[in-house]
Amino acid sequence: MISALGCCNKVNDQNIIPAWLQERIATDEKDIAADPQSYKTLGAWIKYGYNHVTYFEYHNLLFSSLPKVHHYDSTVVNYSGQEYADYQNGKCCMEYVWKGNAYSDK
Repeated sequence: MISALGCCNKVNDQNIIPAWLQERIATDEKDIAADPQSYKTLGAWIKYGYNHVTYFEYHNLLFSSLPKVHHYDSTVVNYSGQEYADYQNGKCCMEYVWKGNAYSDK
């Protein structure tokens, strides 16, 4: 999907899931295997594009009313900064990277 602003055209060629996120997902999957009732089954990592840059958000149906926004390098976007507001208003191209087995996007 390409938004009206075209922000999804070549999002910095960052189509590979970064190592830090692969590690977080692997840890979540191990935790879920050890405890199938874990809250992590209700989580999902979602990739967005904004201003030709890739961002990731972790959503959890139990507690993610305001999920942290991560840059591709894993740093967190400051909630009180203008970058966060601009990102929220212009993000596009939602793509699930990983979903827990109980996560529902409906």
